[in-house]
Amino acid sequence: MPESSVTATVSESAETIAAPVLDEDYQRLLQAVDYEPTRIDSLVERTTLTADAVSSMLLILELQGLVKATTSGGYIRTSGQSA
Repeated sequence: MPESSVTATVSESAETIAAPVLDEDYQRLLQAVDYEPTRIDSLVERTTLTADAVSSMLLILELQGLVKATTSGGYIRTSGQSA
């Protein structure tokens, strides 16, 4: 494989890791999370998703570095990606 192809593949992989593609529900949830602590019940109201769905989706967003759990039980958006 030519060196330029390897570089392109590595660059594309890095972009995928840095900017995960979010489906519509994840985008809606991420937009509902503020940069100030936001509680799950507020996110359920803002998104009309179920509490179970919001909880599991927040875990995925946290693992992707897009939100962070706070000690007060809320979530905040990080600077990982703007929705």
